Amino acid sequence: MTPDELTPEESVCTGITPLIGFNASGGALFAVAASAPGESLIAVGGSDERVQIFNVLTKKTCGDLYGHKGSITCLAFSPDNRYLLSGAEDGEIIIWRLNDCNALHKLNVKNIQKVISLTMHPSGRMIIALYANGMIRLWNLLDARCIFKKKVGLSGEEDSEDEYDEEDAPKESKDRPVHVMLANKYLNLPELVRWEPTEGKMYAVLFGKLLEVYSVDDEGDTPVHSVKFDT
Repeated sequence: MTPDELTPEESVCTGITPLIGFNASGGALFAVAASAPGESLIAVGGSDERVQIFNVLTKKTCGDLYGHKGSITCLAFSPDNRYLLSGAEDGEIIIWRLNDCNALHKLNVKNIQKVISLTMHPSGRMIIALYANGMIRLWNLLDARCIFKKKVGLSGEEDSEDEYDEEDAPKESKDRPVHVMLANKYLNLPELVRWEPTEGKMYAVLFGKLLEVYSVDDEGDTPVHSVKFDT
């Protein structure tokens, strides 16, 4: 299928007529990102371990990016549209330079965990990444170095040992039932992280029914704002 061959009957949204469609992958898609104003790019990734970039104005494929060894889970463009970030089940974050599709850096951690969400600072110099074990890491993109980390969501005895980095692992708890630990785990599982879009002095973490906002100037565990949702 060419990009402009999608018919209205093939739209999954009733009453919405698609303008364009791309045959992006033979597998499942798990991540999508749109470029900032000034460009017309869309990046998608999924189970085939590649990132595909499309231009919605020219209706053409701009390139395929290979480098991960696991399904692509999250994507983000830089504010100036010069770079693309990709996170995957292999625990890596790759910084791609879009003008030549080269991988500039690969951000790795010792305790491999799936990258759930990532967001680039408005300055384009830092990113915050959220991992499957509830660890948030602040990366300096100038030297590809992790400069700060924080555990969110689960805490103390509510976590199992494999949810932590080795240096942060708590002592094993024998007096808490497994079903209680699992219930607490999924009720407090972080799902998304985002910088505030203006000055980048705060970032938000979304849980199932909870939104917490943290300040980058405070390395403590207490959010500056917290909102709970009923549904």
